[in-house]
Amino acid sequence: MLVEKDENGAPIVKDGKYIPIDEEKFNAEHEAVLKRDVKIDLVKIKESDIPQEVTPKMLLGIWNYVVEQ
Repeated sequence: MLVEKDENGAPIVKDGKYIPIDEEKFNAEHEAVLKRDVKIDLVKIKESDIPQEVTPKMLLGIWNYVVEQ
């Protein structure tokens, strides 16, 4: 457990920041996450594979990135 939590187990945020229990350990973990390399493979889907239930708003959010016509 790196940050203080409330009675429901949710992290406590004060002035837009988490409250670390051990600031040195928290900072080390934060730096490790920032330096992590992540490989992402994007796969386009066909327009015909999009379910009919999708809303226009949803489509606008993904269209240029995942739709292959």
